[in-house]
Amino acid sequence: MDNTFGTIVSYRPDIKVVDATLRDGGLVNNFGFTTEFVKDLYKTNIAAGVDYMEFGYKASKDIFDPKDFGKWKFSNEDDIREIVGDNDSDLKICVMADVGRTDYKRDIICLLFTSDAAHEEERVTLCRRPPTNQKQNTQIDER
Repeated sequence: MDNTFGTIVSYRPDIKVVDATLRDGGLVNNFGFTTEFVKDLYKTNIAAGVDYMEFGYKASKDIFDPKDFGKWKFSNEDDIREIVGDNDSDLKICVMADVGRTDYKRDIICLLFTSDAAHEEERVTLCRRPPTNQKQNTQIDER
């Protein structure tokens, strides 16, 4: 890690800004944000030069009833695409997935491998880094 120190007004490219409004704020309002609010937040993050925007959680609908939560508890790709389109910006989109609160094989892995010609190149890029078991540092066999 770079141990360079700066002043309060210096530019530090090694520091990244993450907006967790939807994920963290959703804990207070059960992820009940309006589409208009989320679109405005997305545009504001781009204008402000934010590096990453968390779009909530990838929670399991088997564990959490969708009737009790807004859509950002589950962060389906279609809902995210409704906000960002093709995300023609430098803002990186992310979601939180808690161990034991999501079905990673259904909610995450299958999402990466779903066939969709419009986003195929993006998914292929994501899939080039296979998931690993950090304790054993071995690849997880998803067959």
